[in-house]
Amino acid sequence: MSSIPSASPIVSNEVSEVADFDSIMNAIKTFDAHDLAKLMKAIVAELGKKLTGKGSKAPKKAGSMPKGVVPPQLMKPRAWVGFTLKHAQENGWESFTVHQTKKDKATGEKTEEEIEMPASIEVEGRHIFPDSVDEKNPQGKTLIHKDAMSLSKHYWTPKTKEGTREDLYEEFLAQYEDEVKEEVEEVEETEQEMKKRVKEEEKAAKEAEKAAEKAAKEAEKAAKDAEKAAEKAAKEAEKEVKKAAKSKK
Repeated sequence: MSSIPSASPIVSNEVSEVADFDSIMNAIKTFDAHDLAKLMKAIVAELGKKLTGKGSKAPKKAGSMPKGVVPPQLMKPRAWVGFTLKHAQENGWESFTVHQTKKDKATGEKTEEEIEMPASIEVEGRHIFPDSVDEKNPQGKTLIHKDAMSLSKHYWTPKTKEGTREDLYEEFLAQYEDEVKEEVEEVEETEQEMKKRVKEEEKAAKEAEKAAEKAAKEAEKAAKDAEKAAEKAAKEAEKEVKKAAKSKK
């Protein structure tokens, strides 16, 4: 039974880094049945790890949320702002107050100020701020996201339970809860599919491993049988040679 060459691309770390598929195949051709069976078993085991993800490294823990991902505690407040913006652009808005902080560049002193934003007017089906039509804005200025942040607080602030449009917030909650429910159902469905897929892959990997083990045992048995047959044939040949030698005498 031959042993795996120490310089082959399969076992040498230095060579395996640069080995291509052809060189690996050439090395495999030098293996006997026993070594091929062992190699097959190792390949199937590694394949099982790849399929089930057990061989992959655990993801690194991050100290903060990934870029572009909204933290769960901010999802509902942001959704409320988005809902307010859409509702205002489609239906108009009432007057509200914007609270902002200004910083003096020279002194660094901060001052709080309040700006009264007027209620919208409708011009040709579009809701805009009064007196906002000019050369730069021929269609007028409508509510933007920054304005909606202040307007949403004016309409309803859940923390203090104050505002002028609790009814609108209730409408938002009903819609938001339906959307969240749908998202949860989608996630659960995806998880079920993933679990089912993992089970199927694990089952396939186990079956492949069993098949590889069986093939390895059969290959090893065949190698031993071939070795015994070769030894028997050699003995028979030796007997024939001795017999022929005696007959010559």
